[in-house]
Amino acid sequence: MSALRHGRLVTVLTVLVALLSGAALVLGLTREAPAAAPPAPGEGSSTYRTADFPGEAGEALAAAVSALPQVLSYDHRRLKADLLAATELMTADYARSFRSTFNTLVRPLARQDKRVSRGEVVAAGVVSTPKPGRVIVLAFVDQRLVKATSLPKTGQARITTSRVRLTMVLRAGEWRVGGLTVV
Repeated sequence: MSALRHGRLVTVLTVLVALLSGAALVLGLTREAPAAAPPAPGEGSSTYRTADFPGEAGEALAAAVSALPQVLSYDHRRLKADLLAATELMTADYARSFRSTFNTLVRPLARQDKRVSRGEVVAAGVVSTPKPGRVIVLAFVDQRLVKATSLPKTGQARITTSRVRLTMVLRAGEWRVGGLTVV
């Protein structure tokens, strides 16, 4: 993996952590929502459904929408399992990079603050299909911090809205996340 790709991944996850830790409040991107019992990451965390879109682009879009809640969700009580579930949806190269960044940036903060965070897809679409077996998807996601010691005791979740660009790659007949960037 090139230093540039690794640097981009570190930047992406750093931005996600920063947004989760309150930087979104400063930017005015946070809104209060009633807290719900936190489901396991990736379980029922998104009601967004893609339209029927034919061909590779539609398949990749559906795979991205399905993968994002798992990739962006974690629970401090089961970080190892959540990371494994997320990386199973990725290419081997990207999974290595994601795992490294997750362990360096997300894991310590999640444990320290006892965080439960859930990613939800709000909308998504195909940006481009640069070549067969590769599709670029743009997704609008809500990152819902549903539990953390740093949250006020009001029972309110903290929601951060982001745009995420995914590179979906077809490997062995399955669409996998080959890259993720906050835009």
